[in-house]
Amino acid sequence: MTFFPTISVFKSAKHLGLMAALCAMFGCMEEPIPYDLSNTDLSLDTLTVQSFQSTTFQSPPEMGTLSTLYLGKGDGFSNQYILLKISSNNTNRNVEMHELDDSSFVVDSTYLKVWYYADSIDITSAFQLSYFPTAGDSIFGEYISHYLDPAYSELSAMAVNIAQTTLVQDSVDTLIEDPTPPYLNFPISSSVVQNFADSTIANYTFMLTSVDSLDSRIGFESREGGTTTAPRYNVHYRYTSTDTTGVTSTDTTSTSFLTLADLSFTQPPGVAESDSLNLTIGRANGFKSLLKFDIDSLDFPANTTLRKAEMSFEVEEGDSLDGFKIIGYPLESSPQTFTYQVLNEDSYNTETSYFISGTVSDGMVTLDLKYYIHGVMQ
Repeated sequence: MTFFPTISVFKSAKHLGLMAALCAMFGCMEEPIPYDLSNTDLSLDTLTVQSFQSTTFQSPPEMGTLSTLYLGKGDGFSNQYILLKISSNNTNRNVEMHELDDSSFVVDSTYLKVWYYADSIDITSAFQLSYFPTAGDSIFGEYISHYLDPAYSELSAMAVNIAQTTLVQDSVDTLIEDPTPPYLNFPISSSVVQNFADSTIANYTFMLTSVDSLDSRIGFESREGGTTTAPRYNVHYRYTSTDTTGVTSTDTTSTSFLTLADLSFTQPPGVAESDSLNLTIGRANGFKSLLKFDIDSLDFPANTTLRKAEMSFEVEEGDSLDGFKIIGYPLESSPQTFTYQVLNEDSYNTETSYFISGTVSDGMVTLDLKYYIHGVMQ
């Protein structure tokens, strides 16, 4: 990307304020009041910064808020597995997972349901479901885990395979405008339910993988997309209770436990030479760019008012990225280097009280720095 930063300022607003006051005081008069503007000290100037330091770095991508969970390969990316963490409370919040271990409950069947991100079935691959009965409290964090943590080899060693299935689809009613999409329905044995119901087991995480190699990337609905098609653990059970008169009754019912967190682990493609030489950004591949310019080098006179302060980027891909949003944050401390880096984690802390943003349009993106520079000048 190529940079063309420009900052425009009013050098004084003293007479501008006077004019505004006069207009407010005498706005009701019929005749205009003459005012000589020929000798004011109000001036408009444009300052341009052309010297700055910049670089790109790559760290494991942050993917925890996507509404789609991916498996397979596409555009150089590889998605080996999906992790789903189930809530310990059911959707009505009247049954907790550990209660299913009580003798009043008899579990008849359970299954995990995951919806396909498509309207119809277009693949025949089988999918594997696993869980982690001895893995401890937590396997992953939705907003901090990435393809380096946990490693797939590490998870595979701890995982216990519990079910396989292929995509199914309910009969489609042609009169329904939005038919139910295909889904995976994994039947789960009673032994797994007993482990989940054991109060000493706190890990309710499932792993979803493809049995066959996927040459294309496919998607499943994440919890981020809403509760209608969020992955869920369904339980059918009988509950026996005795009322105050001593009458015992048994109800057959079902309930669902939704996902608390889900994540597809994405391994980005290798780094091209152009990525390391240009200023490259990309959420899915973990690219971020650093840019430093010296605001103190701008000669702001006293009583300066910023009319506009912008930084413009020419996007190498042209208008193919139109509509994409770019966000920038100031760093809490200066980078130690401005050479390309590959990091195991993003170690740069940002100041979240300020941020700048812009949207790509016609192959350009312009970031508004006005309020940020105002904050620095105060």
